[in-house]
Amino acid sequence: LFFGNVPPLFKTRGKSYLYIHGKLLLEPVFKYDLPLKTRIKVILNKILIKIFYKNVNFILVQTPAMKVLVKDFMPSSNIKLLPFYDYQPLAEKTAKKPKYDFIFPSYAYTYKNHRGLIKAFIGLSKKEIFPSLVLALDSKIDEKLINHINHLVKIHNLNIELILDQTPSEVSQLYLDARCLVWPSMTESFGLPIIEASKNNLDILASDLVYIRDLLKISDTYLFNPYDSNSIADVLENYIHTEHKESKNHEIRLNILSSTE
Repeated sequence: LFFGNVPPLFKTRGKSYLYIHGKLLLEPVFKYDLPLKTRIKVILNKILIKIFYKNVNFILVQTPAMKVLVKDFMPSSNIKLLPFYDYQPLAEKTAKKPKYDFIFPSYAYTYKNHRGLIKAFIGLSKKEIFPSLVLALDSKIDEKLINHINHLVKIHNLNIELILDQTPSEVSQLYLDARCLVWPSMTESFGLPIIEASKNNLDILASDLVYIRDLLKISDTYLFNPYDSNSIADVLENYIHTEHKESKNHEIRLNILSSTE
């Protein structure tokens, strides 16, 4: 089993499986505004995959969209769809009023689109609408974005709270304090926080992209154009002005296995 996206340099005896979970390795290198160091790493890994992928018997992926990308990149590969993730909520969600309207727990890679989301909140503030949002970030990796957000929060009086350096269990606790996951990412191979939010019975508002439709059964009402902050703002505003049912606004479409399975 090879879980690091890159195949072995030599063919092994017995069956071998390569798990590709890095979508950036299958998309055009200049599609997203990546740091130079990341772009070089992606290019090198793409070369290794292209040269050595025939050294494995099967390539495993998590979503139908990833399967299509692998087939385009490595036409002669044997591909299996095998999403799996072990996750259990910390506790049952209670009926108490959530502390936060929205949660977005993700490191600040450029394609995650934090800036587009913050721009949407600024647009709402100009209409005197101030929904609450909690962001879970890393103080080292995301230092520039943290400073930028803190600056904008003061200028526009945004109701945004930054929670830094959280463990997975602490992030799980944040889900219990939120009503809805907002997910403006421009690309994902899978989207683990989407699954986590769903298992915690949160509603989801997300990018109207293939990776979301692969993973969720969800109405267009809850989807936005991630490249347009006005579209994000409109969906957020519509959501907070709508009366919410007890059941969440989506279903997981994929059959997600446990690691034991």
